[in-house]
Amino acid sequence: MKLVVLVLDSFTPNSIRNSKVQKSTWVKEFLNTSEVLFYKASPQTYRSGQDLFLNCSDKYSDMGIKTLKAFEWVDLNLNYDYIFRTNTSSFVNYKNLIRYLKKIQE
Repeated sequence: MKLVVLVLDSFTPNSIRNSKVQKSTWVKEFLNTSEVLFYKASPQTYRSGQDLFLNCSDKYSDMGIKTLKAFEWVDLNLNYDYIFRTNTSSFVNYKNLIRYLKKIQE
């Protein structure tokens, strides 16, 4: 099972702090089996490690567009079975998510 975890990110102080903490905690559990990408706005689209920069606005009102662009990028560039989208104010329990995905595959 190939899982991509998309984390909505931005350049606000809270989001910067939270993504740094996430990368040092729960994200580590996903790294051997899944792709985890923190996506944020940028003047151009490119990937740098776990950060996906998308050519779009960082305004709150454009969050949906930014998410659609992230989905499009994943669809064009990665092989996956599932995409799980979250944000920098969330904690994701790896074991529970994988258990659930395996259950719905049956």
